[in-house]
Amino acid sequence: LINDWRKPKRFVESVGADLTRTDVAVDALKGEFNVDDAAKWYAENGFNAGGRKPLYSVNGDWLETTGAGRTFYVGRRVNGKYCRIYEKGKQLGNRESPWTRFEVELHNTAREIPYEILSNPSMFFAGAYPCCEGLVAHGAQRIKTLGAEHEISLEHLGTYCRVAYGKLIHVLRFNATTQDEESKLLDELAVEGVPRRLGRTSLTVLSNGGT
Repeated sequence: LINDWRKPKRFVESVGADLTRTDVAVDALKGEFNVDDAAKWYAENGFNAGGRKPLYSVNGDWLETTGAGRTFYVGRRVNGKYCRIYEKGKQLGNRESPWTRFEVELHNTAREIPYEILSNPSMFFAGAYPCCEGLVAHGAQRIKTLGAEHEISLEHLGTYCRVAYGKLIHVLRFNATTQDEESKLLDELAVEGVPRRLGRTSLTVLSNGGT
């Protein structure tokens, strides 16, 4: 929802604020990389930024496919740098989506997070791990992910609505004898607001000519 991160950077800088946590991420909307690549990079020391090799863990559909997707974690949050590479599209309900997100979580544990990370996140993402350096070209897609997230979530909720209430809506529409009655039916079923699952992803959609 913030179009120009230079403004919040100038503000926190002016008041001398401490950044306690920042997340920088790169999205592979079309599957330019995936969680299997992350496991390969780990095996090839692509996450070793000096010192001992960080710990890793996995979660999700690594042994059986449920459609929830997989996540590959590296590091420990308590140490101040933690990352996860996960199947974002599947997390949002689209089992066929190739969308993978590489997210680096930084805390001010034994480090000072510079203000510039707000205005130039790609530079700090690239410096997080050796394997990150070649992924920054995808960073330009960060702004587009709200739209993609909205589309997947809306489709997912629409599917559940059809399964749970599709037959009821069919009967109600069948009993409506005119278009005016169908329109009135929609008005009666609609509740003002945005589903929590869609959350902030819907704000941009509702502001573009919606109510």
